[in-house]
Amino acid sequence: MKAAFFRGWGLLLVVGGFVGACAASPDVGTGGGSPNSSSSSSSGSGAGDVGGGASGGSGAGGEDLCAMDCSTIVPPDCHQAVCNDGSYPGVVGACVVVPAANGTSCDDGQFCTTADTCQNGSCVGGPQNDCGMAPPECTAITCDETTDSCGTTPLQNGDPCTPSDLCLVGATCVNGLCAGGTPNDCFFQPVPNECYESVCNPQNGICEPVVGNEGEPCVDLTTPCLVGKTCTSGMCGGGTPKDCSQLTQGCVLGVCDANQGGMCVAQAVGQGMACDDLDSCTVGEICDMGTCGMGTPITACVDNDACCAPGCDETNDSDCAKEEYSQSFPQGTVSQTSQQCVDWQTFSAQLTGAFTAVTIRGSQDPVGVTCNVPSMATQLCNALNTKTVVSGLNCNGRVWNVGDCGPTVGYEINSRTTSGDCSCDTSYTVRPCINNLNWG
Repeated sequence: MKAAFFRGWGLLLVVGGFVGACAASPDVGTGGGSPNSSSSSSSGSGAGDVGGGASGGSGAGGEDLCAMDCSTIVPPDCHQAVCNDGSYPGVVGACVVVPAANGTSCDDGQFCTTADTCQNGSCVGGPQNDCGMAPPECTAITCDETTDSCGTTPLQNGDPCTPSDLCLVGATCVNGLCAGGTPNDCFFQPVPNECYESVCNPQNGICEPVVGNEGEPCVDLTTPCLVGKTCTSGMCGGGTPKDCSQLTQGCVLGVCDANQGGMCVAQAVGQGMACDDLDSCTVGEICDMGTCGMGTPITACVDNDACCAPGCDETNDSDCAKEEYSQSFPQGTVSQTSQQCVDWQTFSAQLTGAFTAVTIRGSQDPVGVTCNVPSMATQLCNALNTKTVVSGLNCNGRVWNVGDCGPTVGYEINSRTTSGDCSCDTSYTVRPCINNLNWG
């Protein structure tokens, strides 16, 4: 039905088949028009339409576009009366009836539908009314519109059903029982961290995170300088500091840099600052002119540690003391009358009793090589003391020898991984060597 709009004072407004009384707007134009003007113009020099805020000339519109309250109009279900601001067909400034917004609650008048909503101006029924009943296994709720009541009906074999364990999917009815189904796969469901597992809750069928992987290795990127972490009560914890000692040498320390994702970096040690001489039997070393030293020997008896022989005596800490011979030897023969040889004799005279390790190092290999099997270390040290021969002693993957060159005075100690005798020469009194490199 077309809507008719009449201009005038105190006339009727017909909108979409509905009639509403309109009063003239108190705000009319001042552009020369009058309330009784018959002009059909809604702008310019004519008077503004009755019920609208527009006016002719320079006059200003009213606060409300429509003269009447559109909410007083009672529209049919799933419709609403609004003031036409130009968004709808018809006269601007008049009340128009339009479809209510989709999803607006309504009632389709049917008992067997619930949660009805407006869709494009019509009331559409929602889900079936189950009357609040919980259906027994392999039955369905039915609704009778004629009696406004609900009942049940059995499902057929093979019909899908919902088991009591909601983590089973794809179950079907078999002779009135809900059977079969496969477990809900929660493997790809997100969890807070690797110390959780996603497990299906049989009460709701939802995959939920639970604490898991207890004691298993884990990685915590927030602390990259701790390694060997494990899962404990849902947290990735524990661990030990990352070992970067492979970069430690003299006054350069190998440290773990957390800002670089746990990368080992070399860090220079300043003058007088603490350093590590890589000798586990000294403490308190400092860096002096680029050299790490001046450490205090560890003499406290700790049975079978790196500094004390097995069965060390706590009442005599000197049995943990380390004997060290350090000299600078040029290539070639060392004179038997030199002070260096005197020092060697003094050193070798102390090599009695038990030892835990023997280390040979020099300018060509600052770290050196070590035999740390206590019984073998003791055999090598005692041989240097008694000037006896030890030949072909296998320790830590190397062959160790003492005195196998047969010099007249003093003995050579060498360690090698290949055949050869370090250019054996009986004129040598003292000569440590590694493979075929002579250090004295």
